Amino acid sequence: KEELGEDPIVWVDVLSVSQHVEGKVNPGWWLKESFEAIGRMSHVLVVVTSFNKTTWLTRLWMIFETLACIESKGKFSFTVPPLQKNQFLEEITHDPSLFLRVAKELDLTKCQCYFKADEEAISTEILRREYTFPDVENIVTGAMEQAWLDLVRKETESASGVAKGEAKKSLGMLLTKMGKQREGLNELEGAVELLKAADGEGGSATLAALSTLGVAYAREGRHEEMRQVCEKVLEARTHISGEKDSSTLLARSNLAQAFSELKEHDKALEEHKAVLAACKENLGESHEQTLASMLSMGASQYSVGDYVGAGKTLLECLERRKQVLGEQHAAVGLTMSWLGSVYMSQGRLAEAFEMKRGCLQVYRTVLGPGHADSVRAEENLAVARQRLQRAGA
Repeated sequence: KEELGEDPIVWVDVLSVSQHVEGKVNPGWWLKESFEAIGRMSHVLVVVTSFNKTTWLTRLWMIFETLACIESKGKFSFTVPPLQKNQFLEEITHDPSLFLRVAKELDLTKCQCYFKADEEAISTEILRREYTFPDVENIVTGAMEQAWLDLVRKETESASGVAKGEAKKSLGMLLTKMGKQREGLNELEGAVELLKAADGEGGSATLAALSTLGVAYAREGRHEEMRQVCEKVLEARTHISGEKDSSTLLARSNLAQAFSELKEHDKALEEHKAVLAACKENLGESHEQTLASMLSMGASQYSVGDYVGAGKTLLECLERRKQVLGEQHAAVGLTMSWLGSVYMSQGRLAEAFEMKRGCLQVYRTVLGPGHADSVRAEENLAVARQRLQRAGA
């Protein structure tokens, strides 16, 4: 009732007449009528018990029905049953981008129907409507991403206390991940205020939200505000957890990044070196936080003009990240981008071009071609190509 209004008409598919009754009508008629009927309904609501289990994304009928809804300008949305709401909030707090990664893996060539004949009929109908499979994948993925965002918003507003603050932080992170920086920043600021009231100024949830807010400030160019937030978090983390704790080291790394953004490069490099040494000693050389610190140090070396040192640091970081995370990971793409910038500054233009191209390929695969980072990577590749062509001429 909350989703569909006062007097909804619900199509219960299990009670429908089977399209496989022989001697009635041909499969093409069924597909055409189903597509148009769904369009007339104007709303497809998917009830999901867990976004960790997305077998339904491999059902070709599901994709076909979603496409019918979108083509008719209908509403496509997700909901979770009341008993699963707490589980959903826990899922998005742990990983707000969970479903985005799953949706990116949609592959129509791997989707199936119970009856093979249905697969062939649906594929034929899709082509008859002048769609390619990649077209359908992009259209459906886009609609599902928006539906996921709408659901996260709705469930965030229905939560209370610390859970609401953490869900709001997750919403901010999700918006940032989707390239909606300003909206994400607004949600993060709101999350911090909610958590201060529910968890206290020095609560772990509040400090985590403040750290995330500091990163968001950096993305918006509000570097002095970033520095103030980072100093506050570092002071609290050191007092609560000690100098060697991973949360304290992360806070120190964020402060070093704030120095970089404020053009205090020598100060930033000194901090990054100290943080990297502490991460290696306390967390291990292949820990992701250590590798993130290594990337930051390489970027800091690049900022002070130490291109040889930056190249060595970033190459080691790239090799280790590939070993730990695999080839297709956004962190690998980011490292490749930085290494490409170093090579370009050294005049190693062919190597720079390959790194920038590799970064774009990773981003398109992991984040999608329309993501802000993918668009920026494409622009960077164009610059690298232009410089390489000029050098060849």
